[in-house]
Amino acid sequence: TSILGNANLANASLGIHNGAGSYIENIETAAMRAGELCNQMLTYAGHGRFNLEAVNLNQLITDMTRLLELTVSKKTVFKYHLTDHLPLAHADPSQIRQALMNLVINAAEAIGDTSGLITINTGMMRAERHYLTETYLAPDLPEGDYLYIEVSDNGSGMNNAVKNRIFDPFFSTKFTGRGLGLAAVLGIVRSHHGALKVYSELNRGSTFKLLLPLENEPKSGERRAIENQNAQLSGTILIADDEESVAAVTARMVEALGFKAVITENGRRCVEAFKENPADFALVLLDLSMPEMGGEETFRELRLIDPAARVILTSGFNEEDASHRFSGKGLTGFLQKPYNLKELRALISQAIDS
Repeated sequence: TSILGNANLANASLGIHNGAGSYIENIETAAMRAGELCNQMLTYAGHGRFNLEAVNLNQLITDMTRLLELTVSKKTVFKYHLTDHLPLAHADPSQIRQALMNLVINAAEAIGDTSGLITINTGMMRAERHYLTETYLAPDLPEGDYLYIEVSDNGSGMNNAVKNRIFDPFFSTKFTGRGLGLAAVLGIVRSHHGALKVYSELNRGSTFKLLLPLENEPKSGERRAIENQNAQLSGTILIADDEESVAAVTARMVEALGFKAVITENGRRCVEAFKENPADFALVLLDLSMPEMGGEETFRELRLIDPAARVILTSGFNEEDASHRFSGKGLTGFLQKPYNLKELRALISQAIDS
């Protein structure tokens, strides 16, 4: 500020026709760049300016689409997959915009002058310890539900040597630039108590997945009301669903009802988890359409392990279309997606009482 202020004053006092004007303007430009650099370093260190509030990530991204598209080459195409009805994030919107912009610029630079695709996804996931250990900034983070923004490109990708250094300040694979874009992203994530997951394959592209905490949980009075309402419900529910956002939201609803939740991403994992100790699970919430092992085969395997296993089938199809293959096989119930907490509670209560 001192350098820039004095340069401004010197330029003003000398007038527009002085011979030193161009040199003073160079000083002003250099001082402004130095200030920007300091701000980025503060952001990297997690000491930038942050004003945390409840943020709708989908709306934030929607509002930025035009700006993002103007930032990259016209040869680059954007695709957006924004999960509906996400909870609010506990975040600083201006910093999240900066992080998203930096990730998009990084993706565009990886694509270069060729035609390419940048995909932006949002969602919610249940992050367990084994997943968090593979992310940046994971050691101090608790397991639980996180919102995410995911930026993918089909550009040049990275080898392991580059991937291991991408968040180092001043590291850059480009001839120009200060190498602080991704370092600043890491600082923003650190200040939000989030995490960052990076996938990359040379000549195939890269994906950066930014995990953010949810807005504060219900107040203590609201929580007590929920707990009292569901005091009679307890146990563990096994959830099998390949859509991580759906699985994470379902787990939160199940926990709000007084149960513990275990998430599996496909039928095979569901069977493996159930087989370890069938008596641990009060019931299974089973998605109809999953990779590796679908709902019908999974149901059959679960009943071979425990003929009395309670299984509620979930699907986007209506009950007639989805459950006709289970007719006469003892399916506990059916829940059509999308479902709400009231519907879930009613069906689980009915299943537990049966």
